[in-house]
Amino acid sequence: MKINSYYKTALLIISIALIFSGTAFAEMTTIEGKIGGANCILDKKICPMSPNDPLLAVEVDFILSAADGKYYFIPNLSRSHKIELVNKDIRIIGDLHGISLVASVIEEKKDGTYNEIWNWKKIAKSLSRGR
Repeated sequence: MKINSYYKTALLIISIALIFSGTAFAEMTTIEGKIGGANCILDKKICPMSPNDPLLAVEVDFILSAADGKYYFIPNLSRSHKIELVNKDIRIIGDLHGISLVASVIEEKKDGTYNEIWNWKKIAKSLSRGR
């Protein structure tokens, strides 16, 4: 149980640091695109095509690639969440800091509509329960 509380505390501290470190320069925005491996997108190499693709093991990080060719790193989203979203149409709402997008809400497009699959406020609220 101690490990779980340390994990929650560390996650909360990191999130607060990310939020307050650039709040003055942040710009809330919505960006649509696909998650892909940073190596394949930036170096124009072979890209993993699904969450089960063995090429995912060699990717250092994953980024959101927008239709206009721009790309964004998502520092507050875990590697495992990014892997689950590889090559899916998604929309991220968050604070833009240059090429870093600190996600607040992530929505996945299915059958022409976006459905919320990740929400930082809901996660933070669930972490603070019981205190």
